Amino acid sequence: MAYGTYDETHQRILASGRKMFLENGFERTNLRDLCAEAGITTGSFYRHFESKEDIFSTFVQPAVDEIKKIFADAEPVCREAVETGDIRRLWMIMDAERLLDYMYRNFDALKLLLKCSDGTKYSDFLNDVVCMEADISLRSLNAARERGFLSAEIPSEPEMHMICHAYVSSVFEAVLHDLSRDVMEKYIHTIVKFFTAGSYRVLGLYGTDCPAKARHFLGATVSICKLRKEKREWKHGWRKTERLSSCFLWWRQLCSCWQEAKSGNGKREAAAAGAKAAAAVLLIKKEGIYETDGNKGGSVRRNPRDRRGCASD
Repeated sequence: MAYGTYDETHQRILASGRKMFLENGFERTNLRDLCAEAGITTGSFYRHFESKEDIFSTFVQPAVDEIKKIFADAEPVCREAVETGDIRRLWMIMDAERLLDYMYRNFDALKLLLKCSDGTKYSDFLNDVVCMEADISLRSLNAARERGFLSAEIPSEPEMHMICHAYVSSVFEAVLHDLSRDVMEKYIHTIVKFFTAGSYRVLGLYGTDCPAKARHFLGATVSICKLRKEKREWKHGWRKTERLSSCFLWWRQLCSCWQEAKSGNGKREAAAAGAKAAAAVLLIKKEGIYETDGNKGGSVRRNPRDRRGCASD
């Protein structure tokens, strides 16, 4: 048996416990084997820890407390984002760098929680994190809808739980597969962008910053009017001209609502108008009626490659 001071023995027990828990998991780790690895008797072990779960808690409880604090700190930030109507800020609270810092500061502890905690009170750690994420997301989004900042239907509690589970699980894959921080720094931004874009789509948030993009594709209003007035005969009659007319009306609605949103009102209307303008962009690009010239500030011109059904000028 090894001998030493109390602190030296304590550190040997911790090193033995960490090694055996990571190799075998909590349930399959035998206390006598743990003590033998540390070079102590079981009697000596109980002078340092009350039980096998007690030493396991020593490894993982700080990581659990930290993630709870992260969500607690997010509460006032979410509240402020909702009160000011800055809904997009909700997706920036747990940014990529903060996620990485937390994971790699607690890498071994998270591995124990995610892979080795069966038989302990921490076995539902992943689900607990998902529940915290889903809870704060639903409360924030419902509050935003009550204030008129969101018009889309909010996902139900089961839906939000599944969405959050997919997100949290994908992030924790770094721990489960022993990915280095350098590798995960590349992956985390892709994950965040993927889920943020999906959330924007579901909640109709992608329309509120559409004017600049829509202006680039649609061009000047005068040019759209000019296309309408030229009354060219197309292969399918006036169908494309009529669609252009609808796009023109959507563009006018977008501009009007965007001006209102800039003054601090009508974000829901601006989002709806932005969605219509985005649909107009897709329609015009699909029809191939004209293309934009990015070097000329989005001016509109006929697409020379699309001569279908065009009467001779």
